[in-house]
Amino acid sequence: VPGTLFLNMQIDQNSPDVFLALLWEYDKKLQTEYRLEKYEKMSLSPYNFLRGTALHFYDFHRERLLQSEFYSVATETFIQGDLHLSNYGAFLNSAGEIVYDLNDFDEASIQSYLYDVWRLGSCVLIAGRHNFFTEEELSELLEETLESYLDSIENFRKEEAIEFRIQKENADGKLDEFLESVEKKKSRKKMLELWTGISKGEAKFLSESEKPELQSLSSDLLKQIKEAIEVYCCSLEKEPGERKDYFTVLDAAQRLGSGIGSYGTNRYYVLIRGERGGDTCRILDIKEQAFPTIYSFLSRDEQDKFKKMFPIQGKRVIEAEKSILYRADKHLGYIQLNEKSFSVRERSPYKESLEIEKLDTVKKFEKLVKQWTKILAASHVRGSLPIGNRNFHQELTKLIDGNHKEFRAEAGRICKDYAEKLFRDYGFFCDNWKKLLQES
Repeated sequence: VPGTLFLNMQIDQNSPDVFLALLWEYDKKLQTEYRLEKYEKMSLSPYNFLRGTALHFYDFHRERLLQSEFYSVATETFIQGDLHLSNYGAFLNSAGEIVYDLNDFDEASIQSYLYDVWRLGSCVLIAGRHNFFTEEELSELLEETLESYLDSIENFRKEEAIEFRIQKENADGKLDEFLESVEKKKSRKKMLELWTGISKGEAKFLSESEKPELQSLSSDLLKQIKEAIEVYCCSLEKEPGERKDYFTVLDAAQRLGSGIGSYGTNRYYVLIRGERGGDTCRILDIKEQAFPTIYSFLSRDEQDKFKKMFPIQGKRVIEAEKSILYRADKHLGYIQLNEKSFSVRERSPYKESLEIEKLDTVKKFEKLVKQWTKILAASHVRGSLPIGNRNFHQELTKLIDGNHKEFRAEAGRICKDYAEKLFRDYGFFCDNWKKLLQES
């Protein structure tokens, strides 16, 4: 049995309800209310089930990784770790550019590139079936996904990969239209109007009645957050604002109901003054971080090594984001609250995801596949540099050179097997999760 998550669980791994038992054990830290809401979200579609179950993915793939012909320790890098199509999105980078890139790093860690490639391939199959593509069309899209990743790795010069990003000028298909729409429809002013208002002459978050996604904080917790922000801003490599009062906390609130996999995790929005207040105020997104899901599937020796490398989980997430992205947010940092670790980043005024339902033809989907894989390949090259693996690009190129057909065959089989397992387990989950909650 891989990893230590199973050690205290008396279950037959070949039984049809093994995943539900794993999920139940893994989510036991969640309040019943949050667990109910999370599982309701997951039950809406196989794609939502995929988004909510990184646990399911690593349970299936951990042993397959070690058996792969294309696995090598020399090709480890910072991976995104929870790759699905909603974890690509638009945002503003530190150079003031609206880009489309990877946007979630809670599950990021130093692992094999194969995890991201396999998850993207399976996600294409699941999302494509969600969009009613035929089995033949899905097979062709999977082939395109795998080949496009390999081509991107081989065609990138290392220097080109480091600076690669997609903007509306080099985007293609629906992505071009999407980024143009984001630029026209979004702004910092509009974001602040969506989340904040003026109360007694001061900028504040909207009340719970005005914005159900926000919940007011106790005076004690607000005080703790203000103190933590003072420590955080002193730890930044370079402070984003020149004024000393840039990080003055104007208000804070708990953010409710976001995400699926991280549903129920403590998360706060913090309103800071910014350059000069008013429309220059910033919203910091502060999110609790625990060990990534892959940690539960590591051996004890691997876990010990992981804890030495990443003793603070909020810091791990931020290190990954800085490594994977080109010109990452200058606000990236981490804090401690009540002995828990949190990542800190700015909520981008241009935050937006492309709805997969709009990719309703194979041609539209294929154009996005080529861009998703190029983004992923560039992120893997960038992610290898801060960890000292400067030969990643060279080693991976050697591994796949002349072996594209073999890579597609192996990865294609793994992606299809996983997609089928996910659909089966999704059906079992939908039939049984309510009963399990009632019995608890």
